[in-house]
Amino acid sequence: MKITNNTPAPQGVHAVSGLVWVSPGQSVDADLTSGQAERARRIDGLVVEGNAVAEVAPPAPGEGDSASTKKLVAERDKLKTELNAANGQVKTLTDRVAELEQASKDSTDGRALPAKLEATHRGRGSFSIMDANELVEGLDKDAADKFNALSDKDKAKFVAEALKTKAA
Repeated sequence: MKITNNTPAPQGVHAVSGLVWVSPGQSVDADLTSGQAERARRIDGLVVEGNAVAEVAPPAPGEGDSASTKKLVAERDKLKTELNAANGQVKTLTDRVAELEQASKDSTDGRALPAKLEATHRGRGSFSIMDANELVEGLDKDAADKFNALSDKDKAKFVAEALKTKAA
């Protein structure tokens, strides 16, 4: 169909191939279904000439799936799996934060912390705060020395805050 724009502004027309822009005073050829042609004719200043193309029904689910669609579905499924794993890690860290917060609260009642926290050299000038597991990584020597000088209660608070930040 031939679409002519007699308005002073560009006009967009939905066609079978997608959105088609028609500049002021210009004409374009595009395939329009009867419904698309009817909507285009409602725009003042557009002249739509010619015959509409037949409506094309979308394929039924599972029919006509292209290789790219299957690839996208596989990628989506992989990302869902990775997201579920990351959510599991967040839950583990959140639980650990709660445990450390409780330990910090308990230490004010004279009870001991669950494990001795210590900043340990991990190589190449990088330090990590450790109990039985690595909790906070990427500290430099000055930060590690300052951490090791803290009381057990302050160490627990520091780790709890760092894990909260990491989980967020």
